Amino acid sequence: MTIEVGDDGYVEDLLEFHEDVEEYAQIADVAPSAPNIRHAPSFATLLHAAAKTETASPLLVELLCEAGSVLDENVESRGRSMYWCARDVNGNTPLHIVATLGDRYLSIAAVLVENSCNKLRLLNHENVTGATALDVAIDNALSASSTAAGGFSGLIKWMFMSGGSSMLYGSKEEVDDLLAGLDAGKRRMQEIAAAREARRAEVEKEKLKQTTAYKLAEIRGNEGARKKKEEEDKIIVAERAIREAEEERQRVHEAKLAEELERAKQDKIFQRQQEREVARAEKRAARHVKEKQLEEQSKAFLAQANAVPSSAAPTPTPTPAAKETPTPTSQEERRPVAPPGLALPPASRAAADNKTELLSQVLQIMLKTEIALTPESQRGWFYYDAADTLQGPFDGDSMAGWYDAGYLPPTLKLCSSGEGECYPIAAFVGKSSNVVTGKELFSTDIDQDSVRSLRDGLTTLMETL
Repeated sequence: MTIEVGDDGYVEDLLEFHEDVEEYAQIADVAPSAPNIRHAPSFATLLHAAAKTETASPLLVELLCEAGSVLDENVESRGRSMYWCARDVNGNTPLHIVATLGDRYLSIAAVLVENSCNKLRLLNHENVTGATALDVAIDNALSASSTAAGGFSGLIKWMFMSGGSSMLYGSKEEVDDLLAGLDAGKRRMQEIAAAREARRAEVEKEKLKQTTAYKLAEIRGNEGARKKKEEEDKIIVAERAIREAEEERQRVHEAKLAEELERAKQDKIFQRQQEREVARAEKRAARHVKEKQLEEQSKAFLAQANAVPSSAAPTPTPTPAAKETPTPTSQEERRPVAPPGLALPPASRAAADNKTELLSQVLQIMLKTEIALTPESQRGWFYYDAADTLQGPFDGDSMAGWYDAGYLPPTLKLCSSGEGECYPIAAFVGKSSNVVTGKELFSTDIDQDSVRSLRDGLTTLMETL
């Protein structure tokens, strides 16, 4: 069913007679019946020949239709309307001819259908074998001997969409199944051809490698690559050396700083030890001087008592002096007796309470200072709830109200920021007997008098310790 280009010699000669394609519009000047001329034995018209030109241009078909070529018409005969279309001796219309040539001639098929007076009749016209143009396209798509370029899938889909039907292959779904298998086979053949071409190129490449010119080019390329690699290695080595020297310089600097800090720390420790030794020596000297004074006073008292004459002395009576009071030998034995009903307060406990109170004040001022230095968007108090989830920030008034209402237990952990250290509320309050209000505890206003009082308290505490 394949029709080769140029089988109708007379029609081709007639088409080639006009060198300018625009002169086909005046083809009627050659002869009145020239637009519809036929040639034996195929009885093909000019439209049949124009449908299979090598350029696959629809312009020639349009010019022939404008010149008077009849593709199809409805003929009135004896009171009946009959459909007639241009067909050759095998019953093939120009659309059948296009169906043998594939997707490349799809534009010509569209022009033919556009110039038809009955598009559905033209699309579904059967030739002498009972095949429509769609059947011809499907037959050529499935035929292994088809040499048309570009395939037939686009032309087949267009004919189905335009109203064409297949008398031989069935519905569109059945045709799609047939073409799908064909496409898979074609893809496999293309893969095989591509693999064969790759092997051939590899063989050619191996042959090329054996030539002297290729070897010289490879040597030059390898030499260039080697030099480039050496330059890159030199750069890498230089960069590594610079980086290592910088790291070594940084390590030396850090070690020097650490050594200086350690020396300063040791010097400070030694100075404190010297100061403590001096203070102990001064205390020991003062205690020794006081003991000497007491000893001298005791000796003077005893000497005065022994110097009284025995005749003038009254009759001795038992006195408490008979019970000789031992001389104090330490500072604790020289302490005065406590007043009645009172006991000596434990100094260590009072100092510890005072220290705890001062530390709680230090902690309050430290956290309030951190909050004051925090950006305004994150400024406030934070705490961890019972589920150990960070909450905040909250302003001082809110925290004070919750504290006074009893919502904040002493074990609740507070902090000045999401990343700061956390401390329980008990550490803020201390062990003071005074009632601390929430406003005093959570107000972020730092009072200078409180800082000054804290400084004096710390000084006193250090002197006590």
